[in-house]
Amino acid sequence: MGSGELGVNLFRIISTHAKLKKDKINTEKDVCDTYYMVGLAIRNTIRDLGWTVSKEIPTPDISIRKLEQEELKKINGGMYVLLV
Repeated sequence: MGSGELGVNLFRIISTHAKLKKDKINTEKDVCDTYYMVGLAIRNTIRDLGWTVSKEIPTPDISIRKLEQEELKKINGGMYVLLV
């Protein structure tokens, strides 16, 4: 996660908490709805700015864990190494 994504996440959290406090929202359903609406507004802003929303970044066909295992197998002469 890059610094831009970290910044956006922090802004989303702070914005949501501020809205919950300002609007005196305290029921579970209203809190969930507020988190969703703030997140949606921020994702739309990101799109409007021409950035890529993290949820829309394509995922690789092979996971990083699988790639690491394959590389370690090559390095260790065909033996698998358990990564934890």
